[in-house]
Amino acid sequence: MSQGINRRHLACLAYGVQLLGTLMLLCLQLDPAVAWIAVVLIGSGIGNATSLPPLIAQTEFSHENTAKVIALMVALSQAIYAFAPAGFGLIRAAFVDPQEAIVAVVVVAVTVQLLAILSFYRGAALPPCRTTAY
Repeated sequence: MSQGINRRHLACLAYGVQLLGTLMLLCLQLDPAVAWIAVVLIGSGIGNATSLPPLIAQTEFSHENTAKVIALMVALSQAIYAFAPAGFGLIRAAFVDPQEAIVAVVVVAVTVQLLAILSFYRGAALPPCRTTAY
């Protein structure tokens, strides 16, 4: 990441790459090589998903609030990461046809990724929170 780059836009790009990989999972029947490409695309964004939000918080919150904001982000992220497999399992279990189940799981994953992109993008338009009151 070069100096001066908009970290929120970089996060949008990282989640967009993951979204593309997730959509490629629907094409697995076409070519097994697609699975490898999808895994690489999804995996390339994982590090950014965990490292960019704290970097964004450092630039947008006061020094006094940054540690609190990062702790809250990490706690929420870990809770979501912990329960995501169960959530996807419940979605998958709701379908009898395995193909329909895969499509449903991918649709939910893509929706979550789109919401993440939207939240990072919309947040870029907001002024930084430099207040010390928390």
